[in-house]
Amino acid sequence: MATSNNSLNHNMNDVSLYAESKLTRHQAIGEITNVVLRSNIKPRVVNSILELLQKLLPSDNTLPITINDLFSAIISSENNWRVTQYLVRHKQFLSVSTTNASSAFVQQELQACLRLILEKNHEDREVSVSDNCTDGLLVDENEDKESIANKKLCCFEMNGYNLLNGEVKDRFSVFYTNTLIFVTLNNKYTKHINPTMNLTDCCLSLFFAADFQKFHTSRKHMETIKSIISTVTGGASETNTSTASNEQIRHLLCKTDDLQNGQMKEFEVKTSFVNTSVLLIKQNDKFHAYSSKCCHYKLPLAKGVLINNRLRCFAHGACFRVDTGDIEDHPGHGNLPKYDVEIVDGQVILVGTKQDLEKLERSKIPDNLEIDDKPVVAIIGAGAGGFTCADMLRQNGFRGRILLYTREGTLPYDRVQLSKQPMKKSQDLLLRDQNHFKKAKIDLILDTEITNINWDAKTLTYHTIGKQMKSEQYDYLVLATGLRSRKLPSSIRGGDLRSIFYVRSMEDANNLVNKVKSPETKNIVIIGDSFIALELCGWLTTGLAGPDGKQTDIDKKNVSVVMLLKAPMIRIFGEKIARALQTVHEKNGAKFYPEANVTEITGENNSVKFVQLETGESIPCDMVIVAIGSETCTELYKDSPIALSEDHFIKVNDRLETSVEHVLAVGDISKHPLKVFNLDEVNCQHWQMACSSGHQAADTILHHYLGQNKGGARPLKTDYYTVPIYWTTQNNKTTIRYAGYTRDPENVVIHGDLDGEFKFVAYYIVDGFVRAVAQSKYDPLSSEVAEVFYHRRNIRKEDIENDMYGYRKYLEFKTKKPE
Repeated sequence: MATSNNSLNHNMNDVSLYAESKLTRHQAIGEITNVVLRSNIKPRVVNSILELLQKLLPSDNTLPITINDLFSAIISSENNWRVTQYLVRHKQFLSVSTTNASSAFVQQELQACLRLILEKNHEDREVSVSDNCTDGLLVDENEDKESIANKKLCCFEMNGYNLLNGEVKDRFSVFYTNTLIFVTLNNKYTKHINPTMNLTDCCLSLFFAADFQKFHTSRKHMETIKSIISTVTGGASETNTSTASNEQIRHLLCKTDDLQNGQMKEFEVKTSFVNTSVLLIKQNDKFHAYSSKCCHYKLPLAKGVLINNRLRCFAHGACFRVDTGDIEDHPGHGNLPKYDVEIVDGQVILVGTKQDLEKLERSKIPDNLEIDDKPVVAIIGAGAGGFTCADMLRQNGFRGRILLYTREGTLPYDRVQLSKQPMKKSQDLLLRDQNHFKKAKIDLILDTEITNINWDAKTLTYHTIGKQMKSEQYDYLVLATGLRSRKLPSSIRGGDLRSIFYVRSMEDANNLVNKVKSPETKNIVIIGDSFIALELCGWLTTGLAGPDGKQTDIDKKNVSVVMLLKAPMIRIFGEKIARALQTVHEKNGAKFYPEANVTEITGENNSVKFVQLETGESIPCDMVIVAIGSETCTELYKDSPIALSEDHFIKVNDRLETSVEHVLAVGDISKHPLKVFNLDEVNCQHWQMACSSGHQAADTILHHYLGQNKGGARPLKTDYYTVPIYWTTQNNKTTIRYAGYTRDPENVVIHGDLDGEFKFVAYYIVDGFVRAVAQSKYDPLSSEVAEVFYHRRNIRKEDIENDMYGYRKYLEFKTKKPE
């Protein structure tokens, strides 16, 4: 049979010559990816093709291969049915060069080929061939993946045209399966099971020449194929990527115009190598790709707030730089993993390795860190502030010694979870494991009490359990001794009975859980209306859900809350919200005793039995939880040059420096300026604030004492500037998020439903301006308002009085409004 166009044979011969060129694995993947992206193949198909290429090509980068070898591997792969199904389902018909054979003859030959493959490989299948080749024979476009897999035979249909002087003369169908390709090409028919015949001609058309309407002439089609081969065989740099974890993965995310500046979107990345998701951000016409999960509790960052060069998590307020992924504000301690992005013909391509794409955090600490003996930073206390200071010192380039002392016998952990999820496993609470401290060369000294500090000589003396007293000299000292639980006053008799619990440490929480689990524990009395009191109340009354959120087999408890004030947490949220919150807990079975004074705790066999109130009421109890606040750990600082406030907090400036040179204080122990609201002296006892102060102390040492300007690519902070953020989990369905600071919670504007589903927004007003917001079930509103505060925009009362979102006019928010 003669071809309809003699030039076609010449072009195909050229293609065959190109196909014999040698190229490395890395060159093949990189260049073929770029070519694929110029086609109109749908993104899902493209990504499946890229996945297939990376899986099939030899892992030895030094082994040259030919285009023929490459496509032989693709066609013979057991996994290429995924590509097949995508193309069939999305009707991605491709054009190939054809002969001038009659349609009837093509149909006859094709039927014979199909029977041959069925008889050879699927003897248990009945041969069924459609009269109309273009309708599809073995694969229905609506079939799902499992159905096709069960057939064990995948078939792909291509519609081709014979063009003569621009006029369609013949139409035919080309099919291929994972074991055979049927095609009329170069004046002959192929019906062999050997899948390697004519692969250059067939496969290039299959993978690259998408949308036959675009390639409306055979000549143009052939020129495209020639161009493709030329591009593939062009020079590309080589990399040594021989192991599976370092295989380079290229994944099509979207088109460049799918995102506007200031927008972000989460994209799934699913291949045979990796199953993850990434966050793509477009800022100033540049694209940045990061891990999609916040480093704190691994919540989706796409729900957060993107303003200028800052990305803030919607839930707990952690902030990251858009240009680097470095953490800017806390909670959380990791940096976002950043991935390479390439722009090819208006398409945004993710480039990374399996190892990198599966990371949820990025550390700036080098693997083979080398440190010097000097300078020495000693940190007393390994809570949120102390640990963050040590970690940020290392992350941002400090190469001296770091001594981190703690009186507890465990690694630093997430203390706020002790009252929110008391049953969470100890290892799941750790901020970092032992390997981190070893890699970072942070000397963590457990079970240690600091007994004396010589402020002039810069030495401290300490005692570790089971060891001799020791002394260390320091250059810079960070005080992070924090708070301890306030005990029942001595005026309350029975305060020393057994089964009275305080929750401050991991050991405290474990002891409490063990007592709650006891079948003999039926009646529990909580004294106090603090965060810890109400969070434990919610945990006890909503099923005692474990860390996985599932109901446990622990019997339901009778829970009573005794408090001095008329409603729980009234000093924080104001009376309206406090009373509504009490109703939420009462609906779950808790009983409240407001404005009640405890006079005595009576017991039997030296264990608690009743809590006696001033009114004469007697509340039965098998255990008592005391949560009446905290007090400072300041014994070390009495009769010292450290300046304390009247209520025994350490006074610091906006660099967190104390009254003693080269001594800083962080966390709950300090009173500091709150520059965002121009307040001079604030003590804000929240996890985020402690972490942020530790971060600032590290930057103060690096920048002001050691003259360093940057921590990697991130400019160091010159002074303490943050917006207070906290959250409280009241039960398994109710969380309140708070941003800002106020001492007066009664001047409040409330939107929403307090009495029904407890879904509300409350704005706290000081001198006519919003200074704090609390919300439940309106994410990411509190994070948005926090960004308005951060950028020093004053939200007026009239802005939000009638419009819950009136603050939005002060910044350009492109996030979706909360529902």
